[in-house]
Amino acid sequence: REMDRDDVASVLSVMMPFIEQGILLPRTKESLLQNYQNYIVYELDGAVRACASLIPYPDGQMEIAGVAVEKQFSHLGIGPMMIKYLIEKSKRLSCKSLFLLTTQTRDWFEKMGFELSEISTLPEERRKEWTESRASKVLRYKGN
Repeated sequence: REMDRDDVASVLSVMMPFIEQGILLPRTKESLLQNYQNYIVYELDGAVRACASLIPYPDGQMEIAGVAVEKQFSHLGIGPMMIKYLIEKSKRLSCKSLFLLTTQTRDWFEKMGFELSEISTLPEERRKEWTESRASKVLRYKGN
């Protein structure tokens, strides 16, 4: 479902282990409150167990970011379900091109239809945020 403002603490809790491991970029309560409309959450047993976001850019590109599934639920296929949902949403929103950046899960995303792309293809404002120290790989969805 779409995230609402009341989900911020739960989403931060889901993301924190991935932020601490350097898999996800840090998020703050304030940044989530400002951008909650870009996020989806997955609830199980009445609690948020996973999240992901779809970030639009002025040039028509969109980015999948902040994908996190609580470890004890990662075997249920929640991650692929959320990615498929965001791919479909990007199509409904007439996305020109869908991309993501990853440091550790390139093969997982490639199995879902993404392929390696170049930093130079990112929207200008996203390209400015990219840092060589993280060495994130750009993956682009083949269906767009």
